[in-house]
Amino acid sequence: MAVHVPLSREARNEAKHLMLSDKNILRPASGQPIATPSQDIVLGCYYLTKIDPSYSAGGGEVRRFASPEQAMQAFDHGLIKLQEEINVRFTTYEEVEIIGEDKDSGRPLARSLGMRIFIGEDPMPGLDLEDPTQLELERQLLLHKTEFIRTTVGRIIFNEVLTPELRFVNQMMSKKNLSKLVGRSFNSVGLRRTAEILDRMKDVGFQYAKYSGLSIALSDMVVPPSKSDVINGTRERVNEIQKQYDAGATTEIERYNKVIDCWIQATEKIADDMMGTLKVHNNTFNPIFMMADSGARGSQQQIRQLAGMRGLMSKPMKKLTGGIGEIIESPIESNFKEGLTVLEYFISTHGARKGLADTALKTAEAGYLTRRLVDVAQDAIVTEDDCGTISGMEVSAIKEGDQVIESLKDRILGRCALETIRNPLLSDRVIIKAGTKLTEEDVIQIHRCGFENRYAIRSLIAANSSGKKTAPPEEVDLTDIDWWSLEIPEELFSRLEGRTVLEDVKDTYNILVRAGDEISESAAEDIERCGIDKVKIRSVLCCETARGVCVKCYGRDLARGRMVQPGEAVGVIAAQSIGEPGTQLTLRTFHIGGTTSRIVSESSYSANLNEGEIGAVRYINVDAEVKENETVTVGRNGKIIVAFSGQRALMDGKVSIECEKLMVDRQGQTVILSDGGILQIQGRKKESIQKLSIPFGVRLGKGVEDKASVKAGDLLFTRSPWARPLIAQVEGKVKFVDVQELGDPDTLEGRKFGESPLIQVVSGNEVLEEHPLTPRAKVLVKDGAKVQPGDFLAELPLPVISQEEGKVRFLGIAEGRTIQQRLDPVTGNLTSIVTQVDEHNVPRIAIIGRKGEVVTTYHLPIGCEIRVKDGQDVFRGDILAQSENLRQIEVLPVGAILKVADNEQIETKGGQRAVLAQWDPYQIPIIATESGKVKYHDIELGVTVRQHRDSGSTDDAKESVQLIVMEQKEDKQPSLEIVGKSEEANLVSLPSGAHIVVRDNQKIDRGDTLARIPRESFKSRDVTGGLPRVEEIFEARRPKAKNLAIIARVSGWVKIPRPGHPEDEQPIIEKLGKKRKRGTRLMAIVDSEGEVLESYEVDIGKHLIRNDGEWVNVGDKLVDGSLDPHEYLEVMGEKRCMEYLLNEIQEVYRLQGVGINDKHIEVIIRQMMNKVTITDPGDTDFL
Repeated sequence: MAVHVPLSREARNEAKHLMLSDKNILRPASGQPIATPSQDIVLGCYYLTKIDPSYSAGGGEVRRFASPEQAMQAFDHGLIKLQEEINVRFTTYEEVEIIGEDKDSGRPLARSLGMRIFIGEDPMPGLDLEDPTQLELERQLLLHKTEFIRTTVGRIIFNEVLTPELRFVNQMMSKKNLSKLVGRSFNSVGLRRTAEILDRMKDVGFQYAKYSGLSIALSDMVVPPSKSDVINGTRERVNEIQKQYDAGATTEIERYNKVIDCWIQATEKIADDMMGTLKVHNNTFNPIFMMADSGARGSQQQIRQLAGMRGLMSKPMKKLTGGIGEIIESPIESNFKEGLTVLEYFISTHGARKGLADTALKTAEAGYLTRRLVDVAQDAIVTEDDCGTISGMEVSAIKEGDQVIESLKDRILGRCALETIRNPLLSDRVIIKAGTKLTEEDVIQIHRCGFENRYAIRSLIAANSSGKKTAPPEEVDLTDIDWWSLEIPEELFSRLEGRTVLEDVKDTYNILVRAGDEISESAAEDIERCGIDKVKIRSVLCCETARGVCVKCYGRDLARGRMVQPGEAVGVIAAQSIGEPGTQLTLRTFHIGGTTSRIVSESSYSANLNEGEIGAVRYINVDAEVKENETVTVGRNGKIIVAFSGQRALMDGKVSIECEKLMVDRQGQTVILSDGGILQIQGRKKESIQKLSIPFGVRLGKGVEDKASVKAGDLLFTRSPWARPLIAQVEGKVKFVDVQELGDPDTLEGRKFGESPLIQVVSGNEVLEEHPLTPRAKVLVKDGAKVQPGDFLAELPLPVISQEEGKVRFLGIAEGRTIQQRLDPVTGNLTSIVTQVDEHNVPRIAIIGRKGEVVTTYHLPIGCEIRVKDGQDVFRGDILAQSENLRQIEVLPVGAILKVADNEQIETKGGQRAVLAQWDPYQIPIIATESGKVKYHDIELGVTVRQHRDSGSTDDAKESVQLIVMEQKEDKQPSLEIVGKSEEANLVSLPSGAHIVVRDNQKIDRGDTLARIPRESFKSRDVTGGLPRVEEIFEARRPKAKNLAIIARVSGWVKIPRPGHPEDEQPIIEKLGKKRKRGTRLMAIVDSEGEVLESYEVDIGKHLIRNDGEWVNVGDKLVDGSLDPHEYLEVMGEKRCMEYLLNEIQEVYRLQGVGINDKHIEVIIRQMMNKVTITDPGDTDFL
């Protein structure tokens, strides 16, 4: 490699200001710190800040010290050890802001700004530390206080490296924690001081790495005692799977997947046991464990090969994309400490060679990708400050199930807001009404709103000094006013006093970020804290700059931590940021030595209930049949929901109840009659060991009351899982309003509700209380019955479930009046809660049909959470509104075995969560939806199907022979015809690869399995599969025809014609405009009248993922496969296509744990979309 020596003045300046290491603390690709401690430094810091549990094992009291200096003196004299836990008194200075003055004492009131400065001695001479010191610095104070912190001498030594703003870091410093600390340092104290901190960190790290004396010995590699039992158990399971295969019960792919899964689970179990053993070995100071746990060197996967088992190995791949049988079935059971057998050593060399080959071949490929990206993006330069666009991207957190892959905060940090972002929990507060003539007090109030309000005042103050309206209104410029000064500037009075306000002046205290402003770290945290789940940001994809990009659309320069400067070559930075991890990732396979990790498929749903929680299960829209004493789902789109219905005590203790209103009913049970109550279980020292919220309608368990004692397992309270109760709070007589009795008045059945039904509690002619009813309410009392406080009057059913499909329309739902947005304290999400219901303004959700008619209307009870948005499409079985106790909603796949009954009570005990449903992860079953006789249609041996006889079977074992649908070019459509009672055949089409499990003319029952489609054998996706995928997306290659997905070009209902019925095919062929090819079948999308909107020709072998009569939206997949980006662009438009490309590329990198900021990929996609083909020259003379 060449050596570049900076000789000229320009080269020396560039080297000093741009290339010097202390100017490059942050990684340009992600904005994360790149200058972080590694290896020995990490090990030294980890050892220094680690706690030795042996010193506190005796249960003696932890020693206390008056100051860090005193603790250091004790350490120097050998009285305490480096890693021994101690209590030390620290002096804290908290930075605050004055917000007013206390009327009684005259002392200033302040709010915390969150910065705590820990120091041992008084840093400011002359401060009176006995008094809660208040030092006024313009508008800020430093409040002085002392507190005891449980720490170690090692951590005190480590904190001496840090500046006062960063202290006191009281945690074990692994590589991850050190990296976070460097990032926090950069944001708090800037670039120069961070470089100094890193230098001091290096000295301390090396010093204590030397003192630790850590080294590797064979005795430190501890093989877990459970290893032999785990391996023997796995061998037995593998033999059982082989027997099932020999008997013809499973397919080859299914057997392979099951075997691989078994060995992966065994490897992980041994690895977990080994890490658990190493963690406690040598009193938690095992050198190998410390090296991996600190992040200094190695990983759990590498240690597993040393002391656990080497595990499964990859075969050398002939092609980059891999294929079935990519992983060698026989694992290496030995580890490097025990030594490998000859056969294991031979298998091991496969993986070692694969790593070396990857290193040599793929590095060049990653470098070539970088070169092509630079070539494409080199002219993307920041050329202007603001392009003035009004379009942008809406971003949200990326989730897989409940797991957050990338948070909203990380996605929006350093970007510019497209629209003003407001705190939805706070409404606009008017401080001066329109038409008001400004007085001196008004001007003071405007100034108190501060710097944040200057824009609002500039646009809203518009009148002359006499108070008469001017035409046009005069705008008063206030941008030059010093809003930070404590004293109100005289110019403010002269410009505003006596003028008349034309519009309301609003306090902008609820504004988090203004349109066009950068979203800072604190603003991003506030946005997440407020429960906002989607934010519109400026994006390079939507930038309207003619050449290059603008500052506002690009946002922050991640390498500098500030807004990008005009002239920055953002295209080259983007290209290198994307290409560089490709080089890193290809090298990564070498370190692991070829071992392959695979994720075992999820094949069950467990109840999402914590320890001691009781729940109830309910099925929605579930079509199921009982087969061999098991309930199996037959239809699609069925849901299972779990609601919280009670709580048990986790430990013995005393009950403490804080509640505004509770009463004892006739049965002697305590009923909670107000929201926001808290029930706590307290231990011996009155510490809280269990804290629970008790909402309205909860019934406390027997003997549960304030100050009562409970034992672990006692029932604390119950609540109705599927309804919100209406409870009488006063004594009186029940009176029904707008409720008609249809049946026997002595029963509680047979009532018809009018427009505004109510239950009133009256005393004579006086109405004491009234409760609105919903049309589906269950009334629990009779008209005229006497009630006591705490009696249940009715139950309003929840959740509200749509019985029809259509579009949502809100009626009587107004923000701030009938509904209010609240922040869920558990999930942190914003929810719309119904807060008010009256007879004139009942909140309702109407379902509008496809023709614009109102299909049905649902009334919403008080306290329910609205789950849908106005204008949203919903289907039968979708939840429109729910109670806050709904914990889980899961969609059940076809063929799932239901493990609990409808309305069954379940609970979590001993950490074991109840299993709700299970299914086979290795195959997709095709299940009969009606009973009848099976007839083969176009199933011909050697033409459309092949016979598969398993090697371990005999000729007479019929069960061991399977028919597998082949790919064929004949004009045949292999399918199963089910002839039921109606004599009209129901045809089930079979994709290529399906295994037929029924015989011709066999009688079947509804719910029987007709065929099984094996899921594709799992591929180990390391970067050898990842890099070609990235290239594929950037080059916008079209997938091969056999892998191509078909997407809906219009919204409508799917129509699949029946084979042998030409009248079904005719309108589709007419729309297609050509005859159907051999080896294909037709499908169409039709409107509500049955008119064909769009028709499609699908290869026989492809798997249709939509059923006849199913509703699809534009862009939904009809046939499984890979999307063609060109077709997706044509159907969905530029914006959606660009978002799709962005997400696909990010998925490849996220899979490898590599973070690249979205903006870099956006720059490349922008360049991709710049190329256009002119299809119509129009009036121009140039073409």
